[in-house]
Amino acid sequence: MVKTTKDGSPTLFSERYQQTYHSIHGSLTESNHIFLSETGVKDRLQAGSPTNILEVGLGTGLNFLLTAQVALASHASLEYWAFEHTIISKATFLALGLEKFIDNHTLLDRFADTLESLSTAPPLKTYSLTLFEGVHLHVLKGDATEMPVPNIQFDAVYQDAFSPDVNPELWSTVFFQRIYDTMHSNGRLTTFSVRRLVRDNLAAVGFIVHKRPGPAGGKREMLLAIKPEHEQSIQKQSH
Repeated sequence: MVKTTKDGSPTLFSERYQQTYHSIHGSLTESNHIFLSETGVKDRLQAGSPTNILEVGLGTGLNFLLTAQVALASHASLEYWAFEHTIISKATFLALGLEKFIDNHTLLDRFADTLESLSTAPPLKTYSLTLFEGVHLHVLKGDATEMPVPNIQFDAVYQDAFSPDVNPELWSTVFFQRIYDTMHSNGRLTTFSVRRLVRDNLAAVGFIVHKRPGPAGGKREMLLAIKPEHEQSIQKQSH
């Protein structure tokens, strides 16, 4: 079911989890602020730096599309890996009407065709696709707890799973440890959830965790977790 969020951009409502895929306060605003800006991904790409990203929850594809659009405009190389349990259909994606919010319509068309092929593909496999030269999407289809996290040395992680209340296994110390181990030093993980459980679990595996201002018109706070450069000399902490 498509829902219009506060900033006019669309999201979907998950019958399985009884939650929306993005913030009702503004899907586009949330994606741009929490995932592209606070991770430093937008700045990296605009500087032309090759960037490796892991997303926990591909969902509607909005985070990927916004990121890929910046990469293409900046001629920067992008390797984008994303866990997704259930791939939405091409028809559902088209119903979102993202052409009003994503300027690169060729990107939208190619992503829609990707969804068409992936929605019926067997689970527990990784599917790698080249959408443009230098822009690659790798979809890890299936339960993220059963799929290996690729050892890519990620620059950034978009932790965008459904909330800890309904999807607790993707917010556990076990899962966060797997993520931590595949990130570059100074790599950044960002998420919308500021729950104490999430902060504690991130800190427990070694991240330096900070509360940061949330997106305008939305949640007051978000989380930024940084993998320290010198792990032995930095005490684990949570703010």
